[in-house]
Amino acid sequence: MYCHYVPQVYQRSWINRAKANEKVYLFEKVKGFRYPELIKIENNFQEPNYYILKLFSLADERFNYLEFFQEDIEKYYTEELSKYDIFLDGCKIPDFLSFFKQLHSFDSLEFWKDGLKQSTRKLKNNIETWWNENISKIIERFFSRGIENKWNNVLNSIIDLTTSQTISNQCLDDLSEFMAIQSSRDIREKNLRDALLQSFEIIEIVLDEIFNKIPEAKEKLYSDDFAREVWLNQLLIYIKNPAKENVIGTLKKIYSSCLFFFIKANRVKFITTNYPVQRLKLKDNNTIIMTLNKEYCVMLAKNPSQPYKRYQVCNASDNIVKYINYILSQGATSLINDYNYYEKSQSLPQKDFEIMFNRAGYLNIFKGQ
Repeated sequence: MYCHYVPQVYQRSWINRAKANEKVYLFEKVKGFRYPELIKIENNFQEPNYYILKLFSLADERFNYLEFFQEDIEKYYTEELSKYDIFLDGCKIPDFLSFFKQLHSFDSLEFWKDGLKQSTRKLKNNIETWWNENISKIIERFFSRGIENKWNNVLNSIIDLTTSQTISNQCLDDLSEFMAIQSSRDIREKNLRDALLQSFEIIEIVLDEIFNKIPEAKEKLYSDDFAREVWLNQLLIYIKNPAKENVIGTLKKIYSSCLFFFIKANRVKFITTNYPVQRLKLKDNNTIIMTLNKEYCVMLAKNPSQPYKRYQVCNASDNIVKYINYILSQGATSLINDYNYYEKSQSLPQKDFEIMFNRAGYLNIFKGQ
């Protein structure tokens, strides 16, 4: 099945309304972000079975996902397998923990009941069927039943900002969660990770567990394969036990404590990318940005004071939007827009930012602290 690491519900804001079948224009970095392709969002920013967990194909993975589901497997063992005498190479497996350690050797196990040898293949098919029905899609369900439903509420609240000028604390927390999940994917990007560590003081202990488990992790930290495994591992921790230290939970907490600037575009519109959360450096102050749709971008900054509300609404000049589009494109390998072109500029529009923040009463965000 298609697993979208950037959810379709998010991409939908950049659909070209003149085309059918929910299509967007996809620009690839390998082509210099030229020659865009019109593509359906169901086929975009996805990988088949990207986070579908398979029971018997984990032996070579960097992280052993089975440990997250030991209690589930033990329940299955008690109900379905404890009635058998189980042997491996002639030695009896006495209890669940011994069975759990040998789960990857399932094909070599022998199952006996009432003096008769049972079909290992049949029992393996049974446990795989149970796994696929109950566990394999846990990350998929987390996105489809939670994150994606929350996103519609967040986006509707943002769209109403110009009229109601109010957004709930819950929506801000849900937005922080969405951004935390997306930025945690980018752990392979050294610039972003270093910026996060420096500007938001992420505690190194969040990654210590990974480094202790896999000593070579630091050397491989920025590889695509390792980034994928880190993300899936941290997602599972967050889903199964959010109170446990994990990158997503830490980022969410940090983002939630920031001041939210909802920056509204004018004539020039925002794009988005396959890595939609990026760093934007304003003098000595690092901020985190993510476009929400063509009309709005959110910028998170350390809160220099205690305002009566957690967010501000700002109107961006076209130069600011072009610069944000440039920053987004620099951190991406693919980007999308609703047109077969987009406007960007690598020149930092210092005066425009000063005017925008000054009007909001937060000029010190730009000047640094």
